Amino acid sequence: MDKGELRILFSEQNNETVQNIRRFFDNKGIKTYFCARDGREVLKAAEQIKPQVLVVDVFLQVMDGISVKKECEKLT
Repeated sequence: MDKGELRILFSEQNNETVQNIRRFFDNKGIKTYFCARDGREVLKAAEQIKPQVLVVDVFLQVMDGISVKKECEKLT
């Protein structure tokens, strides 16, 4: 991945929402990624993608958003 490329990871599965978000950011040259609304899946995707921005709900399945944040801080 290009280090200059902005990457945003969203925890969103609603197809209409995903398409709207993707269309908005693609027009600005920003790469978007999506994963399940599950804290462990978000963490796994964050480890692989290494996004600069992570957009998640506080209330996720398995692991909440605060726990995901704390785990992501350990990755850097």
